[in-house]
Amino acid sequence: MCIRDRRNTLRAFARMSAMSLVRAGLHESEARRRAHADLLADVSVTLDSELGLAGRIDRLRKLLVPRWADGCVITAPGADGGMRAAIGAAEPAVEGVLRRGGPWLADPDEGVVLGCDDDEGGPFASLV
Repeated sequence: MCIRDRRNTLRAFARMSAMSLVRAGLHESEARRRAHADLLADVSVTLDSELGLAGRIDRLRKLLVPRWADGCVITAPGADGGMRAAIGAAEPAVEGVLRRGGPWLADPDEGVVLGCDDDEGGPFASLV
């Protein structure tokens, strides 16, 4: 095989490789778009459900962790005018970090009191 034939073969191989990379990127992008659309549909159904606030929040935590995030904090106003936070984490270490502080805490040094501040025994922890 002469040098010109080798060069043409390598160019053809390079073009096929580039096309394969483009197709793989398109496939990955489409799969990600589909997964986001599925999440939005699941969240919409959850928010529209008859579960009550605590049930909706608990379901949202289960939708997000661990499929989409290592942990999440969902805040909502409490009956007493304070804030409540539902904390979900895939691992205890992540939950510990979320419970120790963040913008959802008025005083990060105080932390979160474990337990619920509603009569339903829902997923919320009272913020101090």
